[in-house]
Amino acid sequence: MTTRPLRPLTAGEIIGEAFSVYSRRFKDLVIIAAVFLVPIQILTLVVQRSLPDLTGVDPETVELSDLAENFVGLLLLLVIVFVGILLITGAVARSVADSHVDVVTDWRESIGAAWRKLGNLAGNAILSGLGVLVGLIFCLLPGIYLWTAWVTAPVAVMLEDQGPASALGRSQSLIRGRWWPVFGALLLAFLLLFGVNLLVGLVLAAVLVSGDPNSAAAITAGFFIDLGLGILIQPFVAVVITLLYLDLRVRKEGLDLTRLAHELGADAPGGVDPVDPPWGEAPPPPGDDPS
Repeated sequence: MTTRPLRPLTAGEIIGEAFSVYSRRFKDLVIIAAVFLVPIQILTLVVQRSLPDLTGVDPETVELSDLAENFVGLLLLLVIVFVGILLITGAVARSVADSHVDVVTDWRESIGAAWRKLGNLAGNAILSGLGVLVGLIFCLLPGIYLWTAWVTAPVAVMLEDQGPASALGRSQSLIRGRWWPVFGALLLAFLLLFGVNLLVGLVLAAVLVSGDPNSAAAITAGFFIDLGLGILIQPFVAVVITLLYLDLRVRKEGLDLTRLAHELGADAPGGVDPVDPPWGEAPPPPGDDPS
């Protein structure tokens, strides 16, 4: 594959490049998603089946213990799903970054890289999830702002070895002054994926309209369709987020392939030795004695 130099991209170009990367790495990306989403989907189904069914129950007769059990169970599922999505984003980010510098890796290596950073990714998921949730509860707009400002945090965890909290600051710093373009690219991606979901939903509704939607066959079909859509869609979202991160660093820091390869610990494209990067070493932290 011919390596193309990194350059600033418009929102439309990021989506186009995301489709290109997605098609080239399709097998590895969907396997990465399946490894995490299949057990999460099964666990979700088991937990939902085990929780008390409060459908149609008079609120005045609901036991407090049933409400508490439902709340704890659903909160646990929310955390697991959020951590799983960030693990997918982390593994995909590594896969996409490796492909940019012509490093040949498969899905096992990408998952291994994300798994080694499980603690930081999980911590980042919890911190960002709580922040966005609080923003959404008190007022919708702060939640949307924080979600967008922190969206590249898991990529910073993977590619820069940032910690859970520092990754949020790093993402917010990169997006500062570029919030609207980033939000626009994300909105465009989600509108495209919403169209796919809507089309599949209409087809499914047409198939099930003559049958019982609560039948075992309908529930099973819905389970596998939801799982399949997640496996196909989630990696694409992660590719878009990774490309946004790279684009922001190109614009703000002059990131190029040689520097990216150096940060990944790989040989730079074109034979440049990453051990002696042309941009020089970073200055020592304040207070450190260079001698």
